[in-house]
This record gives sequence, C-alpha cells and structure tokens, in this order.
Amino acid sequence: MERKFIFIVLFLFAGCDDKLSWIKTPDPIIPVVYTITPDRGTVGTEIKVSGTNFSTTLSKNKITINGTSATITEASATVLTFIAPNETSGPVLVTVNNHLAENRPVFTYE
Repeated sequence: MERKFIFIVLFLFAGCDDKLSWIKTPDPIIPVVYTITPDRGTVGTEIKVSGTNFSTTLSKNKITINGTSATITEASATVLTFIAPNETSGPVLVTVNNHLAENRPVFTYE
C-alpha cells in the first residue's frame, strides 16, 4: 500500500503594522557637484562639471541650466562635459539615476 503525504504550510502575520520593516534598502548614491568650468559663456560653450557619483553611462546623467536641458558629450564618475544649450543663466542641476545633486552652481550667459 502506497502512502502519500501532503504538507500544508501556513504563515500567519497578525498584529504587525509593518511586516517588512526588518528589510533595509541601501541609501541612494547622491551625486555631488563641486565646480563648473567655465561658469560663464555663450551658446555652445563646453562646460565641465567636477564632482562625484556621476554615471559613466551618458543616458543616466541629466543636466539642465535654469530648467533647459543640455547635451552631455562625455561622462566619467567625476567629470561631466556638456554644451551650454541657449541664452540662459541660472543654476546648473545635475541628476544621476534620478537623484538630484545637492550643490547647484550658477552658469551666467554673457
């Protein structure tokens, strides 16, 4: 005579407000901008952003000047090179993997 066993495992989570609170997610890596060189120029000026935690993949970095997107031409973990987009002055915002850099140097259009 052949015997078959069936095991049923039941997990019951009762009275727990946050069942997954023990799982820790790593803190995001926030980009940091130290300087932009030059900090003034005209349309088409090549600008270098020095900092840390940039992506070496161009498409994972985003740069805007006063809200206008700039074209990034080179990327390393510590330097991004981009072209000034148009006749605008304002803060240079660097975003890497959807994380905004904390420092926002200003580019002045001349």
